[in-house]
Amino acid sequence: MFLNLILAFVWREWRDTKSMKTFFMKRMNSEFQDLLQSRTAGKVIEQITIQDFFLGTSLPVIKGI
Repeated sequence: MFLNLILAFVWREWRDTKSMKTFFMKRMNSEFQDLLQSRTAGKVIEQITIQDFFLGTSLPVIKGI
């Protein structure tokens, strides 16, 4: 439970920062490039463009490690 509280606090503080959004944009672009290059979707979809995204208000709860 302590870990969940720490992660929730850090998430609320950092989710709207420019560096966090930049990290997620780079990660999503990397995943989309892999999808377009190596999967069947790449033959159907030519380009994926993200115009806006919202990281949400909460994180999943960790119940066991």
